[in-house]
Amino acid sequence: MTRKARWRPRQIQKKPQPDIKALQIPTIEKSFLESIKNSNDNEAVNRSEAETSEKIVNLLITAGEATLPRSTNKESVNEIWKNDEEFNRLLNKRQKHIFGSNEYKLLTKKIKTRIKHHRNEKLKREADVSMKM
Repeated sequence: MTRKARWRPRQIQKKPQPDIKALQIPTIEKSFLESIKNSNDNEAVNRSEAETSEKIVNLLITAGEATLPRSTNKESVNEIWKNDEEFNRLLNKRQKHIFGSNEYKLLTKKIKTRIKHHRNEKLKREADVSMKM
């Protein structure tokens, strides 16, 4: 392969967005409001609606970037089957049997049905959450 064929464009590193939920913390909310008050100018008399709305949006963006902490993408994956006692009991029981035996196959089927049950519960919860929104 030539150097030209191996070349890949550089990926742009995006800054994480400001965490809007941090406005629920009173100290951060107070500093955000103070930054908005401090940067407010009184030249709005001769502006059109578009210029005024653009100025307000820019004001909020700069205040948010200055005061709000950056959001972190920490998604904790909750694997339900790790905490399931019946699932772990079935796995431990299956370990004691020889691969290919009838008991091993029966326990494998029970494990698969347990996984399907957990998957269906998870999908049901996600559907309920999306319906509430």
